[in-house]
Amino acid sequence: MMAPTVPLLLILCLVEVAAFVRHVFTGPSIASYLSRKPVVSSALLERTAVAAAMLCLLALVNREFLGEALLTKLPDGMTSSRPEVDIAVALNEVTAPTASLGVFKAGVSTYYTGRRGIDFLGKCDAHIASLPPDLTGSISYHGMLSVPGHNKYDLQYSIEQLGPTYVAGKQRGTDAMNAFVDQHYVLVDHKGVNLLLKKDSPDVLWDNVRPWDWRMGMARILGKSASMELTPEAETWAKTKDLLFESAFTTGLDGWKSSGGSWQAESGYLAGEGTIGRPNTLRDFEAILSYYFESVSDETSRALIQLMSNNAGYSLRLNVYPGKMILDQITETGYARLGTNLDVRADAGVWYTLYVRCDGAHVEIWRAPLNGEGEPVLTTDRRAEIANERLLLGGAKVAVRYDGVAVVSERRAEGT
Repeated sequence: MMAPTVPLLLILCLVEVAAFVRHVFTGPSIASYLSRKPVVSSALLERTAVAAAMLCLLALVNREFLGEALLTKLPDGMTSSRPEVDIAVALNEVTAPTASLGVFKAGVSTYYTGRRGIDFLGKCDAHIASLPPDLTGSISYHGMLSVPGHNKYDLQYSIEQLGPTYVAGKQRGTDAMNAFVDQHYVLVDHKGVNLLLKKDSPDVLWDNVRPWDWRMGMARILGKSASMELTPEAETWAKTKDLLFESAFTTGLDGWKSSGGSWQAESGYLAGEGTIGRPNTLRDFEAILSYYFESVSDETSRALIQLMSNNAGYSLRLNVYPGKMILDQITETGYARLGTNLDVRADAGVWYTLYVRCDGAHVEIWRAPLNGEGEPVLTTDRRAEIANERLLLGGAKVAVRYDGVAVVSERRAEGT
């Protein structure tokens, strides 16, 4: 917002600095001293003083960006924009140049793809820009009741009438296009990136995509499939499971309810801080999910994957720190540390996939970079089973994202 005026202010400031230095050097004291000891000319000293003052002023104004200037720190916004870049790379590979993109963030995806953008928030659309802002409080953050530039929308117009090839989401504020998008769009997976693409669109390279399927993630992380295609062994394994629930967060919170903090579903993932839970009762099960640290303030920042008893608050808790994982349990008999791995690095701005298996007293945890090979990170046979377990996700001292959550159990025989 200040970009057009800051350079002018700097120029005015430097003009005044130069005038001040010139006044000092033409004063009687300095002029008399230089006339007695003319080591260098007064004009050269004056220019040197102005240049030094200029450098000091620029250093003062730009001190917060010194790390970026010296290439020791990522530019501001780069980490938060990385998922949008991943989406743009995927869209380049699965859509034709004639495709159109319906987006809430109109910069990154359209810039890196060159595709025509349909701006859901109206900064590039005259119809939406002319609408009254949403002042209901449904678009409120950063302490503002309503956020200028983000509080005008008409998803029926943007999605149903304009019909973009790709849509970044189904909901905004008081608008929800869930039924229409579910009918006319399909969620696909391309190299670990989830995309909502228009069904039967000639602008989609359908040979390059396949429907999102939790079985693929589980099979990959367990090393049962080295590619997007499931091996016969992985298919056999998948057929022995019953899906309890899956959440791709493309239709809102998808049955998850916050139990503390602030959570929202945006761009196909769950984001927030605090804790959020799913009411499904679990017993022996396998789960897969992807997690992502938006930023890491210190080594105590952590993501939480927790099994909590509906009855008494006893829990099995996995703490995922930037450099380690800790598995512990709290029951009626007290606290117990079940396992620690001090060599599990999690960088901010990177998606990781986690696999958790609970089978009686046995707990097994694997982790992998998104679409990478998985490896076991923690295992224990000392778990105390908790009745009526339910799954909670959380973040402490960090904004964390979750995506692709699926929980399965052993398929039971008919009548059992």
